[in-house]
Amino acid sequence: MKTLDHLAALVLAEQQAKAEASRWADAAKTLEARIQAEMGADTEATIGGNVVYTWRHTGQFSTKQFTAQQPELAAKYTIERLVAEIDQKTLADEQPDLYTAFRARRFERKGGAVTPQQLAQLLTATAATPGGAQ
Repeated sequence: MKTLDHLAALVLAEQQAKAEASRWADAAKTLEARIQAEMGADTEATIGGNVVYTWRHTGQFSTKQFTAQQPELAAKYTIERLVAEIDQKTLADEQPDLYTAFRARRFERKGGAVTPQQLAQLLTATAATPGGAQ
């Protein structure tokens, strides 16, 4: 396990940046919803004659909603396909190192967030240690 005591300031900055990003993301969603409401059914919006937003049906098709709302048409347009896929469970059981090598890595925080007070204590302790903590 790697200790990051010497990066306490960086960890604090990361926590603060994520909190600030979350607040801005929430504000952006609220503003976007207001703009979309104003656009209504229109697919383009302009400011000063320049297109600043488009809002078109270009996203993923909602098979679940279509099937629920249009069962007859869903049945008519449903086809069966044979799909080849890797048996990941067997691969993981028989070749665990190879399986792990091809898995994506996810960077995530474990446990509770370190409080700013805890980080300040670590920073103070690190600064007081000759050469800093390693």
